[in-house]
Amino acid sequence: MNDSQSREQQPMREPELTGLAAIRVTGPDAETFLQGQLTQDVSRLTESQPMLTGWASAKGRLLCVATLIAWQESIWLILPRALLTSTSNRLRMFVLRADVSIDTPQVMISIAEDRPKNLPDDKSINYCYIKDNSIIFRCNSGPALSLT
Repeated sequence: MNDSQSREQQPMREPELTGLAAIRVTGPDAETFLQGQLTQDVSRLTESQPMLTGWASAKGRLLCVATLIAWQESIWLILPRALLTSTSNRLRMFVLRADVSIDTPQVMISIAEDRPKNLPDDKSINYCYIKDNSIIFRCNSGPALSLT
């Protein structure tokens, strides 16, 4: 068996986006806590509707831009890996009495090749769906991303 035959038999892996990382916020006060920290109305976040949000300093300087996702009874912030440690550490400083947990689990964020057939092709729509214990989300008709 030559190399080209062995490559054909192996299932194709979705390309991992190593430049992205995730912060998971859990707990009964997660939504309220993030509502006070982020630029979006977190109460409008649903499992099928991701949101682009910003996090600013008290002086109004933008510290980070992230995509918010509701998944597995948590709120996830997908952001550039370079900002992961500083953002998660700084967010923890503001927890105070809120009943939340902030962690940075190792997750794979990759480009997903498939999408359900019943979703509209409207270029302005954002949506999420669950498949094989992963959440797959698509923004503005670009490539779909998979969080595993």
